[in-house]
Amino acid sequence: MTDLEKRFAIQGERRKAYYSGSPIVSDEEFDIEEDKLKKLDPENDYFSQVGSKPLGSNLIRHTNPMLSMSKIKISDNLDEVDDQILSWLKSIGMPPDTLLCQMAKIDGFSLRIRYKDGNFVYACTRGDGQVGEIIKYPECIEGIPKKVPYLAEIDILGEGFIPQQFKMENDIFENASLRNLAYGIASRDNKTDDLKYLRFVAYDMTGPKKILSGPVSHKSMLDYLQAFMPYVVEHKLVRVNPYKKDPGVERLRDVLVDYISEKRDAWPYESDGVVLMVDDKMTHRKIDEFRGGAKTFHHFAKAIKPPERTGTSSLVNIEWNVAKDWDIIPVAIFKKVKIGSAEFTNATLVNADSVEKLSLQEDDTLVIKRANDVIPKIVEVIHGNGRKFLIPDKCPACGSKVEKSGKHIHCTNYECVGRAIALVMHWIRENNILNVGVETIRDLFKCGAVKTIDDLYRVDLESALSVIPGYSKGGKRIANVNEAVRKSMGITEFEIMSRIGIPGIKSHVLKNFGIKNIEDIMKFQEVKPYIYERAKVIHEWISDLKNAKLLKDLASILKAKRIETPETIESNGIRFCITGEFPRSRDEIIDYLESKGYSFTTSVSSKTHCLIRGVGIEGGKVIKAESLGIPIVGSVEEFEKMFKK
Repeated sequence: MTDLEKRFAIQGERRKAYYSGSPIVSDEEFDIEEDKLKKLDPENDYFSQVGSKPLGSNLIRHTNPMLSMSKIKISDNLDEVDDQILSWLKSIGMPPDTLLCQMAKIDGFSLRIRYKDGNFVYACTRGDGQVGEIIKYPECIEGIPKKVPYLAEIDILGEGFIPQQFKMENDIFENASLRNLAYGIASRDNKTDDLKYLRFVAYDMTGPKKILSGPVSHKSMLDYLQAFMPYVVEHKLVRVNPYKKDPGVERLRDVLVDYISEKRDAWPYESDGVVLMVDDKMTHRKIDEFRGGAKTFHHFAKAIKPPERTGTSSLVNIEWNVAKDWDIIPVAIFKKVKIGSAEFTNATLVNADSVEKLSLQEDDTLVIKRANDVIPKIVEVIHGNGRKFLIPDKCPACGSKVEKSGKHIHCTNYECVGRAIALVMHWIRENNILNVGVETIRDLFKCGAVKTIDDLYRVDLESALSVIPGYSKGGKRIANVNEAVRKSMGITEFEIMSRIGIPGIKSHVLKNFGIKNIEDIMKFQEVKPYIYERAKVIHEWISDLKNAKLLKDLASILKAKRIETPETIESNGIRFCITGEFPRSRDEIIDYLESKGYSFTTSVSSKTHCLIRGVGIEGGKVIKAESLGIPIVGSVEEFEKMFKK
């Protein structure tokens, strides 16, 4: 695999992560790399793909493809807006007097709603543009009416979203990507209370057989939708002349300035730019044909994306927090900075190596960007003359000795209270327990009420919290915590095992090993050779008597039910090893390939069949594989092609 092929493979993994609701790079980083790849190989198959192939079982093929949106990215120089948009309009042969429909570019997940004879039929995601996945509980999404006054078979296109106001009113949404949360909630198999946060906003209407009659103006069509759809995208008309900058015509630059200064925070949904569409719908097909057809995006519309928002602040301190795997994670604490509608006082520094490389000092000036318009990320450091921050030699939670492991430092105390708190927080996140944050859990640990996960269900939370400042007996805050914990009960033994925090072990791994209940996982206490690396992890975890007791106690107190899952998979005998950096974590790659029957090995030997090599590595595994004549591939896809039966 060439370096260029490897870059396309990595970009493909990034795209899959984005459309699954778990992006691994910022929108800006993704777009920059995509632009570079397009210049290097514009005819690559990558650019013929839209979205990401849906992974569910309830799939449906779109009658008309749901394509992506071509983008114009604007730097800090907003004056370039007019030139780029006018150039686009000239390229599609627009006349001197052109009407554009300006709309919000909603940062949600795309949905198609099918109606027949005025009645709701189904709602599905965009998926890869050709095939989508049917949403299981559309009746819970506000904005999807059961009936419409249009009696033909029609599709209403739009975005699923969580309103911005919920971020300001609920601590559970703080610093969260509402798009990712919305997609995750809508994709669940179970009907959960947080479906109440979802909304649907319409931005287009079409008929499977192009049978729509009536207005040919996109704006008029949106106005028509407002008569029966609860939410319709914000829109207005803009008149332009592509062939000259007419002082009497609204400057397109002003459209973006208005969005950045006002609209972005005023709209009910999060957005990442504005869309300009040729308003005359009758010309859309002709425009696409004029430009050689629409493969991944239509040519009659452009998304205008402004620079990601930034702010500056002063570094106050670096806090070190213990994670559930004993790694100690540094967090930069800085003076409050407002970026858009959100205020931030901290940002993760990822690992100890980052702190050393940045050589951070007290009162350094930090330039902070909202990656994906959500997560704060330090993008520049301007050093002052303050005290330099050092890497701690003792655990901040328990005072024990720390050791360096790769890029991280970790606590050497198995009983570390910081790790115990991290494990409880992991359980809370995995079970989507709302209204319970890390400060609440720290308070419960401080007063001795909670020491392990099962204590959340054993203790009288109202009595425990009422003695802590900020809580009052019978108050709303305590009631919210009680209600959130109560709703997490009634799960199965299988769900407990997949959420309790066994390192790298999720539900699909348990299914692969035929682990359907606690009785099954207890069999992994047996001391014997385990072929799979994940099987070894399960063996080590369940062999710890404290873990086994916690698992049984949780199942008992939650009255967990037993379920059936698929039987264990058989090994195909092919062993693989991994080295380098990948867009997905190594655990995800190992889990995926082991689910296909391949066996992971931690080192290269004569029994290894292949080395999967990521970027940035020229080390010992590569040298040994070359000396033994072991094939080296650059991606999971290439590995699967090589050993496909």
